[in-house]
Amino acid sequence: MHRMLSAHPQVASLQDTELTIFTRYLAQPVAQFRKEKAEQEAGSWSLGLGALWTEDRFFEEVRCFLDNVYGSVLATNPRATHILDKHPNYARQLPLIADLLPNARFIHLIRDGREVVVSALSVNKRVGHSAGELAQASRDWRDFVGAARRDGRMLGNRYMEVRYEELKNGSPEVLGRIFAHCGLPADTDMVARIHSENHISRKQYSSGDASLNTLRVKPDSIWKERLSLTDRYRMHRWAGALLMELGYAGSDWWASSPTDRMWVRFRSFLWRIGRGFQGGVQSWKLASVDPFEPLRAWRRS
Repeated sequence: MHRMLSAHPQVASLQDTELTIFTRYLAQPVAQFRKEKAEQEAGSWSLGLGALWTEDRFFEEVRCFLDNVYGSVLATNPRATHILDKHPNYARQLPLIADLLPNARFIHLIRDGREVVVSALSVNKRVGHSAGELAQASRDWRDFVGAARRDGRMLGNRYMEVRYEELKNGSPEVLGRIFAHCGLPADTDMVARIHSENHISRKQYSSGDASLNTLRVKPDSIWKERLSLTDRYRMHRWAGALLMELGYAGSDWWASSPTDRMWVRFRSFLWRIGRGFQGGVQSWKLASVDPFEPLRAWRRS
């Protein structure tokens, strides 16, 4: 989607760079200023910039910084009327971005979490970033999507949700709605051309796993091929509620047959027995220790 939006002649963006402004450079300083300011107003703190500036003044300086950064982006396309910036971690910073950029529009691209987890594990293995363990990847997807949806509801018509699957498999009309949401003029021919030229079947960007390309044409093939029964059940425990809320899965999506359900229940039963046995052994070890032995050792010395 980033490439599709960047292809509009009135958009300025850095094609292969994610600035991470709000997550790496602004989130912590703003949070620190607000914390100190609140403590100063409560009379429990007297240090920091809040002793000199109000929050409005602090935000003025932060916006000057943003103007300079985005001015450099705009210089790459002086005809542009819109600047595009994106990063997955911005999902956690919507309120901050909305405060600093009151004219900003937000587009939240949501993808089936099962495919996101497969992708994250693949990226970690090939490139070294993203979550490298199923539990963390599942929780990351759940928490990032959940935070963006929760905060996005507070932004009214500034916030738009788009399904990855709809953009990938649907008609160019979806892209047309995105342009309209951003206030970017685009006729039918322009939308169709940009959608076609930047479709993943023709161009694959970033660190996408080319080994998954043969699976992309068939719905649900990626996660069914790459996630084992145990993986699916574990992911359901961490992120199943959101998968169901978004309509991606039913309550038993992780099981492909009644046998799968029986097998998982049996393994869960064995796991509980094992945990109980370990707890019993540990309790027995503790009970077998003579509580007066340290005192006797001291007296012997």
